[in-house]
Amino acid sequence: MKRMLGLLLALILAVSAAGCSVKENKAAPSGNAASTAAVITTRVPNSFKDTLPEFKFDGEITEKYDEGLRYSFSAPCSEKTFQKYLKALEKAGYKEKPTTGTGYYAATLASGMRVEAVLKDGRVTVSVKRVNIK
Repeated sequence: MKRMLGLLLALILAVSAAGCSVKENKAAPSGNAASTAAVITTRVPNSFKDTLPEFKFDGEITEKYDEGLRYSFSAPCSEKTFQKYLKALEKAGYKEKPTTGTGYYAATLASGMRVEAVLKDGRVTVSVKRVNIK
């Protein structure tokens, strides 16, 4: 009797596990399911990056995300492109408590995100972090 009950429980477990994996595979895009699952489980929403305007710089962007602390990127950028990006930042709402200088801009969103953009040696570095607004 114990063997029958054990086999029945094992069968139920196997069927329920198979049902879950079929559901998961249907939702996953085509490709390697194992690598897709890893991407889904490790992806962290980047609310810092999402506050920045989409923008095309003069070359490839190098990104860095310190989970929960800040998001930053660096890209080749001319002075003209830098000025256009500053206008895009202001349009995106980064205009509270601004600090400006040659090749430098910093401002805050009403939601408490602070951006700093620095242009040096033909490269822009942009960093976003959360700050307390008083």
